Amino acid sequence: MKMNVNQYLRFGLAVALSCCTPLAEDASEQDAAAYIAEALRVFFSNTDTHVDVATVSHPQSIKIPLIITIDDEQRLLWFYPQMSLENLTKELEGLVSDCIAPIPCVPA
Repeated sequence: MKMNVNQYLRFGLAVALSCCTPLAEDASEQDAAAYIAEALRVFFSNTDTHVDVATVSHPQSIKIPLIITIDDEQRLLWFYPQMSLENLTKELEGLVSDCIAPIPCVPA
C-alpha cells in the first residue's frame, strides 16, 4: 500500500502523541501546553526544528487556545482535554504540514 505525505504526517503525529502521558480531563492549560510541546518535540526529534507551546489568556471555556511556535512561526491550536487522539492528530497535521520537507522514498 502506497502512503501519501499526509498519511505519513498523521502516522508520525499519532505515534508521537501515543508516546506521551495522556492528559486528565481536568488538566490545566499549562498541562495541555506541556503535553502538546512534548508530542511535537518527539515528532520533530531528529530535525533542527525548534518547537514551543504557550497558553493564551482567554475567558474560561472548554477549549484551550495554545500558541504553537515552530521555528519562529506561530500557529493557533484550539485544544480540549477530551479530544480524541484521531482528532488531535488531524488538527496537528494541519498545523505542521507546511513545516515538513518532502519525504524521500527509501527502500527498507
